[in-house]
Amino acid sequence: MPLTLEPNPTFTLAAQLVNNTNQSIFLTGKAGTGKTTFLKHIKENTIKNTVVVAPTGVAAINAGGVTMHSFFQLPFGPYIPQSHSASKFNLGQPTNVADKNTLFANIRFDNNKRKLLNELQLLIIDEISMVRADTLDAVDAILRHFRRNYEVPFGGVQVLYIGDMYQLPPVIKEEEWQLLSEYYNSPFFFSAKVAEALPPLYVELNKVYRQTDQLFIDILNRVRNNIPTPDDLEILNDCYNPNINYSNSKSILLTTHNYKANNVNQAELYKLNSIAQTYRGVIEGDFNEKLLPNDYELELKEGAQIMFIKNDSSSDKKYYNGKLATVHTITPDKVTVLFTDDKEPYTIKKESWKNVRYKLSASSQIEEEELGSYTQYPIRLAWAVTIHKSQGLTFTNVVIDAGQSFAAGQVYVALSRCTTLSGIALHSHIVRSSITTDARIVAYAKQAAKTDELQRVLDLEKDAYMQQQLIQLFNLNKIVLTIQAWVNIIPTKKLPHLTQATQISSTVLNNVLKLEKIAQQFEVQLKQIFATFIIPSQNKHPTNTELLAQRCTKGVAYFVTQTIQQILQPIQQHLLHTQELPKVKAYTLQLQDYEKEVWQYLTKLNLASYNNVKYGSDVSALEPYNPANRQQEKKINLISKIPTAQLSLNMLLEGNNIEQIAVVRGMVQSTIEGHLAQFVRTGQLPIQKLLSKVKLEAILKVYTTLEDKGFKTLKDALNENITYSDIRAAVNHYMWLQEEAEKKGVL
Repeated sequence: MPLTLEPNPTFTLAAQLVNNTNQSIFLTGKAGTGKTTFLKHIKENTIKNTVVVAPTGVAAINAGGVTMHSFFQLPFGPYIPQSHSASKFNLGQPTNVADKNTLFANIRFDNNKRKLLNELQLLIIDEISMVRADTLDAVDAILRHFRRNYEVPFGGVQVLYIGDMYQLPPVIKEEEWQLLSEYYNSPFFFSAKVAEALPPLYVELNKVYRQTDQLFIDILNRVRNNIPTPDDLEILNDCYNPNINYSNSKSILLTTHNYKANNVNQAELYKLNSIAQTYRGVIEGDFNEKLLPNDYELELKEGAQIMFIKNDSSSDKKYYNGKLATVHTITPDKVTVLFTDDKEPYTIKKESWKNVRYKLSASSQIEEEELGSYTQYPIRLAWAVTIHKSQGLTFTNVVIDAGQSFAAGQVYVALSRCTTLSGIALHSHIVRSSITTDARIVAYAKQAAKTDELQRVLDLEKDAYMQQQLIQLFNLNKIVLTIQAWVNIIPTKKLPHLTQATQISSTVLNNVLKLEKIAQQFEVQLKQIFATFIIPSQNKHPTNTELLAQRCTKGVAYFVTQTIQQILQPIQQHLLHTQELPKVKAYTLQLQDYEKEVWQYLTKLNLASYNNVKYGSDVSALEPYNPANRQQEKKINLISKIPTAQLSLNMLLEGNNIEQIAVVRGMVQSTIEGHLAQFVRTGQLPIQKLLSKVKLEAILKVYTTLEDKGFKTLKDALNENITYSDIRAAVNHYMWLQEEAEKKGVL
């Protein structure tokens, strides 16, 4: 039956570690301890940008994720974690080998995928027991490279490994291991260079929900650890019953090979005298037929034993993945089944499986996009199933037919599918030699953390994580890269305003680089404040959070304002001007992408907090700059809450000259000069900011002697190097002086 988890301290602590730290975690546990439930819980409850991957297509579909190879475009041959020379290879060794020099040769990530990788916070790898060490190192290399974070494992992404190392091992050919053994101690994930450099916290779920008989639980545990006692083998072999008729006992046969399971199912179906009915599945969109969870053409007869392969998605919750039933009635458009614990037949409905890929939303959230689906009755013939496909399933009665051909871990997987010892029947005896567990796995398992240790790690890492998240908000590296990308693409475009675009992008880049230096200094200040905090494990609290709040409140306000004025507004003004021009559609779209990235940084920064204390301002204050508010059909003023002349004044007072302001705002210099002259008239801007003393005196000397004080008359009487803007500023200054004198009674 499906796992219904009662409160479990380890489960709860593990979830808190995932959500509140950046700690890499290996979440494991015996069969039936809730690993799948944990994965589902994290997917549904974490606020982190998350991607779920698995080593095989079937595992990926079951986990609701994608395959590692498709997501990371991994090579299908071995990967070695350093450069190598072809001369090292011997005859018979694989030639399709990737290394640090060749790994990226066939990777074709588009811009959206690169952005997604940069926004990724949590990578969940399910069925980690099947993941090879070299595969994990390839993932590490890819994330470091595309996140441009080369010194940190996985480029700073948190990794949650889920699986049971005592179950299915990695698949590796002999010639591949001959090569990889020069670099790795074992093929298992924990031997990867990245896992050795950053060992995940080993968290084991110990509460077994599938079995309740302690004797059976203990036997399974010793089989899992490769230490069964003679008494354990004797008890297990008491289940030997080679003559059991599983077709009449409502048991399911677990066998080692697909062809054996298929032969049994077809033979048993043939024995039934009822009429067969075939139900064809429906594939919509992109769904690989090799990943179908059951037969595309599902043949059923009344009386057939079937197994559900999906949990009931309806409110009935009548079945779960692995539950057995018998087909009661069939018609071309209806199937009813009878559960062993029910007297009334149940009409089953078709279910859908999704093929998804991950995409980045406009708000930089990683979302699932459905590429295709497969719809079919969620059942399969179930007189027999392979041990491999039974992994993760729960049965009341099983018949195990494996002979002497057990691979490592298969005895444990087969036995642990059953809820009770009495529900097991063996077709062949289990001998000691058929129970094998790799000694390296047993040694690795000794690292399992105890509950009190998990709590200690959580206490230490939670505060460090909050500090890291806060400091990271002031990191402008992504914005610098964004603006650099803008600068770099302009020479590749045939723009009608190429000079202006070059000037404005260069000006914004200079603004960003200056702001980045200030941000780096601010990060140092934050680290100094955090360095004075008392360690949480001492059961004390930080004493200077008020200082942190003061600095961060001011810091957020400053960097939000500067980001708007120095980066976002210039892009938006340039974008408004660009949209008026012909043949710039591609460039406009790229500008909009840059605008969105700056906006996303801005909104995240405004949400800065620590220990639930928020430092940002009211989000409504940012709305005038939200790209989503732009009306495409007409030019709108994105900075309506700040008068256009006032914005020019602000930029001048911040150290920009008139030429720079004109470039950034996409206006001619005379317009900016007109803006600024208004503030000379009100006395808000000293005339010295616009005119030299020589020019001012020359203009006023003529102005005060002329009867016709029209600007044209004045311009004709002055030197050619004096402009109308100069005259306007000087006259405004003169009028302001007159008004001030009147106020003081001088005139």
